Amino acid sequence: KLVLLYGPPAGGKLTVAKELARKTGYPIFHNHLTANLASAIFPSGTRAYSDLAEELRITCLRAAIHNRLRGLIMTFAYGVETYKGKSDNRFIKRMARIIRRSGGEVYFVRLTASPQELSRRVSAPKRRKDGKLTNPRLLKYIIRKYRMYRPIPGIQSMTVDTTSVSPAKTAKLIRQYCRI
Repeated sequence: KLVLLYGPPAGGKLTVAKELARKTGYPIFHNHLTANLASAIFPSGTRAYSDLAEELRITCLRAAIHNRLRGLIMTFAYGVETYKGKSDNRFIKRMARIIRRSGGEVYFVRLTASPQELSRRVSAPKRRKDGKLTNPRLLKYIIRKYRMYRPIPGIQSMTVDTTSVSPAKTAKLIRQYCRI
């Protein structure tokens, strides 16, 4: 089972992923692992950066399947993650096809929060160590430009507004939704 947590920066993806991992034993494949590696080689936001980050993600998913992991939690900032967000749908379809061909299942979970809460969270010092966005003005620009509040088109997603729902409660809801 692949649980894909997606949503805007500071929506709680990694925090919820950690809680979910504690309850399921599934490893976390955090989007910044590939983003940070790709940006060490190519400027962030370029086509070369996006192509490398996507291939790294696909390679890791294939390795998880090959090694018969029973589950994996992945985070993804849909709408901005690939080259200007233009190839996110291609990546989602490609990833889902690989998982399903292996006999696996993909569960899409959209985490969101109010703009005020996102702005508060994005400034937290702990985000810096993971190379995450920490600038509230840039967050506001990204959300506006890339429409990060929308669900993935054509994909059934569970949505949780994490503004007032705790990470533990969110993880419990996700476990029920994914039957894990």
